[in-house]
Amino acid sequence: MNETPLGFRWPGFEEKVSRLEEALEIIQKLWKGDFVTYEGKYYQLNKAKLYTKPKTKIPIYLATSNERVARIAGQFCDGILTNPRGLERFKRIVNAMEKAAIKVGRDPTKLSKSMEFKVAYDIDYNRALKSAMFWATTAIPREKREHVWDPRELEALVGPEEEKKIKDSWLITTDSDDIIRRLGEFLKMGFERVYIHSASPIEERFLNLLGREILPWMREYYESLFKPVRTVAVE
Repeated sequence: MNETPLGFRWPGFEEKVSRLEEALEIIQKLWKGDFVTYEGKYYQLNKAKLYTKPKTKIPIYLATSNERVARIAGQFCDGILTNPRGLERFKRIVNAMEKAAIKVGRDPTKLSKSMEFKVAYDIDYNRALKSAMFWATTAIPREKREHVWDPRELEALVGPEEEKKIKDSWLITTDSDDIIRRLGEFLKMGFERVYIHSASPIEERFLNLLGREILPWMREYYESLFKPVRTVAVE
């Protein structure tokens, strides 16, 4: 949506993944190396040097619900971020990441697993549902959306299938206990981080609920498991 109106070609999935892999490899080489020469299919370096290197290690987390991308995370990154839409494939994604890490001599137990928890909360269910549907275009299958850059066309592609995906992958609720139960499920699955993506129609009300009821419960629950919990609320 940003590049194509400016005259740039937006690549398909295969090229995007290949570019991602090359970019991650280049980042790691520049952080660790002196002068770096790199000959990739898409990117090239000729004795490039990063003169101001990071003083401490900067973690890289790769967002994915795809096993192939998870393998790239195992090779080059510090963990993955997934979301409920890929939850049924979660074990396969984690296995792919860990096997790739072992193959290149990395310790898979040090790789992080993060969840983007999508929630829309309101005292009125229909209002919460309508607010969550703002994100319905993200549920359009990739093969349909990756060649569309006009937002009007994207919105026109939203149908019953996309609306069902939003209902299935977002927690749309009027009850804070539903949020607590879902968070408990994620924590039991072994996620070290939970990023709360709220599409609540009145964000201030949701953030007050989060601070008053939900985060104290999460802290107490995770302390009982002897693990620190980190949460981030975003709109």
